[in-house]
Amino acid sequence: DTNCLQVRIWARRKAIAEGHGNYALSVTGPMLKFFERYYNASYPLSKSDQIALPDFNAGAMENWGLITYRETALLYDPAISSVGNKERVLTVVAHELAHMVVCSL
Repeated sequence: DTNCLQVRIWARRKAIAEGHGNYALSVTGPMLKFFERYYNASYPLSKSDQIALPDFNAGAMENWGLITYRETALLYDPAISSVGNKERVLTVVAHELAHMVVCSL
């Protein structure tokens, strides 16, 4: 049930302290609710942990219990990031979360 879902964004301490994970955090719950309605399938976990890695070779990878991302695919700084970067974060997060819902079909 996504109403009781624990969502966490993990990254370097400075990035978290400066709020760079807030955008991804704000879109994860609503996005999962959308996918649940659209696919008529439940998100299979009680949590959504997502981590931004400074040197991650792939753009992102869905893993059971922890989605891994390159920093630029998960973190957004409204003071310096472009609108294009914000859109990229949204689309990559959506892509990875869709894998998690669809895998439960």
